[in-house]
Amino acid sequence: MDVVVPHTRSIADMLELLDVIVADDAEARGDFWRVQPWVDIPKASTLRPASYNALPLQGALKGKRLGVPKMYIGKDEGADRPIETRASVLELWRQAARDLQALGAEVVEVDFPVVSNYERDRPGARSMV
Repeated sequence: MDVVVPHTRSIADMLELLDVIVADDAEARGDFWRVQPWVDIPKASTLRPASYNALPLQGALKGKRLGVPKMYIGKDEGADRPIETRASVLELWRQAARDLQALGAEVVEVDFPVVSNYERDRPGARSMV
């Protein structure tokens, strides 16, 4: 499953881009995340700041909990066909986790049932189709 995401050369560029692209989209047809029934996805307008550029970075993630799916970092023992992630990618993840924690975030390894159900990758997974 592919998910299109923006890539920029800097945080400043990303903040500029987010000010433009983060908006409500009335058309959900073909959008896997907004039509799946397991996880409620709120409208962007209920979450976004007035301006991403105005956000301070120092301590920006203090008190925030961020979940990383175990299936993508080599820690999903429950899958029949586990995802293979290169060691170099795992090291990049570990550095990113340290950076997030330095900004005040708590990084939590989580299950990802919506994908497990979609992929039917383990005993007991329900199909979405």
